[in-house]
Parts: sequence; structure tokens; C-alpha cells
Amino acid sequence: MSSATAFWAAGKEIVATPTPTTPAPAIQTPTMADALPKGGSEPTTQQSNGLVSKSKTNDHKPNGPQNGNWVVLTAPVNQTTLVYKTAPVIKRACWADEEDDDDDTFLTQFVTQPTQTEMTRLEKENAVKEEGIKKLEEVLATKTLRIAELEGAIRERDAYIDDLEHDLQKKDNEIEELKQKNHEQYVEIQELHCEVGEKDDHIKRTEAKLEPIPTTEDIKSLILHSGSSTTSDDTKVSFEMINTSEAEVALPKTPEPIKTPKVALLTSPKFTKSEGTTDTQKTEANHGPAFSDSTSPTFVTKETLKEGPPVPKPKKLTFPIDLSKYGKKPSTSPAASPATKPSPASRTAKNGETTPWVHLSKPSRTKTDVKPVFKPLADIRKMSFEERALFGNGQDVTVKLGDVALKTLPQYILMQCSSKAMEYFKANPKATSWKLPEGSMDAEAARAFLNWMHEMTYQGRVYSIALNTSPTKDEKNLRICRAARVLGVKNTYIGHFTKQFCDRIRAKEISCDTISAICEQSYPDNDPVLDCLANNLVDRKIRGSAEDKAFAEKVAARHPVLKAKMDNIEKRVRTTRRK
Repeated sequence: MSSATAFWAAGKEIVATPTPTTPAPAIQTPTMADALPKGGSEPTTQQSNGLVSKSKTNDHKPNGPQNGNWVVLTAPVNQTTLVYKTAPVIKRACWADEEDDDDDTFLTQFVTQPTQTEMTRLEKENAVKEEGIKKLEEVLATKTLRIAELEGAIRERDAYIDDLEHDLQKKDNEIEELKQKNHEQYVEIQELHCEVGEKDDHIKRTEAKLEPIPTTEDIKSLILHSGSSTTSDDTKVSFEMINTSEAEVALPKTPEPIKTPKVALLTSPKFTKSEGTTDTQKTEANHGPAFSDSTSPTFVTKETLKEGPPVPKPKKLTFPIDLSKYGKKPSTSPAASPATKPSPASRTAKNGETTPWVHLSKPSRTKTDVKPVFKPLADIRKMSFEERALFGNGQDVTVKLGDVALKTLPQYILMQCSSKAMEYFKANPKATSWKLPEGSMDAEAARAFLNWMHEMTYQGRVYSIALNTSPTKDEKNLRICRAARVLGVKNTYIGHFTKQFCDRIRAKEISCDTISAICEQSYPDNDPVLDCLANNLVDRKIRGSAEDKAFAEKVAARHPVLKAKMDNIEKRVRTTRRK
């Protein structure tokens, strides 16, 4: 410690002594090892009063920096440091500035190295990320190509689906055409059946008018009263000859174009009766008149007449089709009048009412034990005649409106067309009647619908219940709709009624009287016409003009049933709009 104090004191004396030409005497300084702090192995830089001591390992040349007028020479390690004065000008050193510069240099050594390392690390990370970006770009390009391929496949599938839909549409059109042709052929077959019935009746009437073939008694009445000769033989009876000069046989005229010969017995076959047998044997007839050895003529008498089996009746032509399967009523009398087709004028009634194409009378069909397959969702009008005919089997039940009997019809057809009847007769299989509340529907409308159900079991052609589109018949049509809903008939069977009313409601072509009739004949549990009217009025009230709103409110105030329906619909619409 004392040597270090002497070192710094000597330095101060040298600086204070002005010697411009002669170098300052060398001062013995302590070694660098003594100057270093204990525990440190690296060389350190010290500066005090302009004297700088630095350690060098392999260079003896003066390499110190110039500081003003002083030259600082740094010797190798364990050597002395000399300071020379080069100018007479005395300049005091600013120790604070030098110390700050050295501090900056010292700090820079520690700051620059970590910055370069961080930059190197960041460059490596950047290179890695660039490689990752390139890989992701390659994956993205691959995905893009795959998406393009899938889009092309989707377009091909869409085109294929369009082709299939087009083919399906063509098939549907062909099916409709075939159905139309089938229907036309079916109608033609029905007409042919009618013609066959007419021909059959005509044949029977013609056969009844034909006169029978003349018998032997008729021939006897034409023989002249003359003498007779008797010839008896127990073993042989033969017919010889008729003298045409004495008598002629006249036959009645027939409509045949070929004339009948007057003498018909000349070419008759010859019969013989032999002994020991009772069978009559037929022998070959002689050509021409038969001759005998008798010199006198042989007259036809009772004993000489031929006795043989009666002539069989001619065969009748029969149609090879069993008409009983088609509901054809067989004719019971040969003189029955032929069936007549309905004229076109009879198909259209007064006031534009239409009737079915053919209304045949109910055939006398024998019921069988075959039970049909019930299909509640199927339309009876789309079934074949054989399928519909099965619904005519089973027991007959009576439909009553209160105490009034409306119609007696087969139970199966009622169960097929009415869901309520299906439930009732399943719960009561032994019931023979179905009673509905009195006043729940119009009796005539209910009869019309029940008659239509019954006709579907034996009519050859299917049809819907008649609809009159005249506005004056609106109330009648609405009564039929209510009767169908009270009976539990599916809405499909009166769909043409619903469509006609809904089209007029949307076109605003319905009167207040018809609206009143709709509300009066409504069936709230199931009434598409009332629902259509309520929806239309709510739409006019929300989106329509002021006149439409006033009309909707006026109608709703007049009919409570319609108002309740409109309130529910309007509430639902407003709730949906808020969402």
C-alpha cells in the first residue's frame, strides 16, 4: 500500500516540474500485479493526473496516445512507465472528461457484444421462419390445387344431377302420358262392354222372334186327305218315298237368302232298327228319291213317318271375359231393353252443375269374405277397380245424424275414407250404426258425400264429388266442406273446394256474404278455408293500404271466430319479426 502512494506522489511531482528539454527521471513504480486489485486476473486501466499505465505483452515500442503536450509511454508488463513533456505550455488535464470517455468505451465493450449475438440469433430465426413460410406456401398451393380439383368434381356431379333430374322429369312425363292412355283405354273397354251387352240382348231378342223348325205334326196337317197304305214290320221301319205329284210340303218363309226346297224329306237319312238292340243306327242316305217295288204310290202316314231324336239347339256365341268382375249386371229376360249410353247433354245439369261421366246403377254383386287392406293415407281415387271393389265387402252400417238415418253403406269404405269412422268401428267392432250429433252438419250435404263413398265401390270410373263454381252456390259448397270435416274425411277429397275458395280470397273476389258463410260453416279444428281467409286478412292489415286495414278490422269485428284466428296469427307474425 505504501508503494502505491509513493507511485502517485511521484507522478504529481513530475507534472509540477517544468523541464522542456530534458526528460523527467525515471521513477521506480510498482508492478502491475501490485496495482491490480486482489482477486482479479485481467489487466485494468488506471488513470490519474495524466499518467496512464497500460500493460502490453509483446511490444516495447511506445504506443501510447498523445494527450495535449504530454507523451505517455506504456512499457511491457513489470516495466516502468515514462512520461515526457514536449512543450513549455502547462495545461491542466480535465480528469472528468477523460474519465467519462473511458467509461463510455468500457461500457461499449459490454453493450456491443450482446447486440451482435442477438442479431445473429434473430437472423437465424428469421431464416428458419422464411423456410417455414415457404413450406406453408407450398402446402397452400397444394391445397389450392386440391380445392380446384374438388370444385371441378362438384361441378361434374352437379351436371350429372341435373341430367338425372332431367331424365326423371322425362320419365314422369312419360308416366303421366301412359296413365292418360291407360285411362282412355279403360274408358274404351267400358264402352266395349256396353256394346257387348247390347249385342247380347239383341241376339236374345232375335232368337226369341225366330219360329221353330216344323215338326212332323205340321207336315201331317199339310198332307192331302187321301188313302193310305200300311206297312208294318217289327224288325225294320224305313221311309221310302213321297209322291210329289199327289202332295207338296210347304214350309214357312224365313229371312234366309237361300230358298228352302218344297220337298224336304226326300234327302232325309234312313234309320233302321235291328233285332236284339234298342240303339238306333244311322245309315247312309240314298242320293235322290227312294224307290220301291210297289206298283202303287206310297203316301206319308202316321205309320210311315220317321221317328228320330230331336234336333239339338244351335250353339250360342259367348264373350270370353267374365263380366261379373267388372260390375256388369246380367240380363234376366231376353226381351230386356238394351243399355243406353248417357248423352252429352245429360252430363251437364242446370246452372253449370257437373255430374260424373257415367252413373251406373248399383250392380247386384255378391259380397265375399275378403277383407281389404286399409290405407288411411291413400287416396281411394287412385286405386284400381279391383282394389276399390273389396271395400264393398263386409257388413252394411247406417250413418245417422241424430235420429235421422242418412245412408246405409259398406263399413269398409266408410273406414277407409273417414278417420273418425275408423276409430269408432275399431273401438266398437260389432256396431251396426254410427250416430253423429244432431245439427253438426247439413243432412243433404252429408248424403251427397256418403253416396259418393258408396259409388266408389262399384263405379268403373273414379271421380270427385261435384263442385259448382258459381258464386250463388258458395253456401252449398261450404256445407259440403263442413260435412266432410264432421265425417272425418281427409281434406284431399275436397281439395278442389279449398283451392277454389282460396284463389278467390287471394284475388279479393269474395263478397261479405261469402265471408259470413265461411265463418258460419267453419270447423275450427280443421278448416283450411278459414285459415286462408284469416291469413289473408292479417296480411292485408299489416302490409296493405288503409282501405285494406279498415276492411280487415270491420270483418274481424263482425265475426268472433275469425277475429280469434286473426289475433293468433298476428301475434305469431309479430313475434317472428322481433326475432
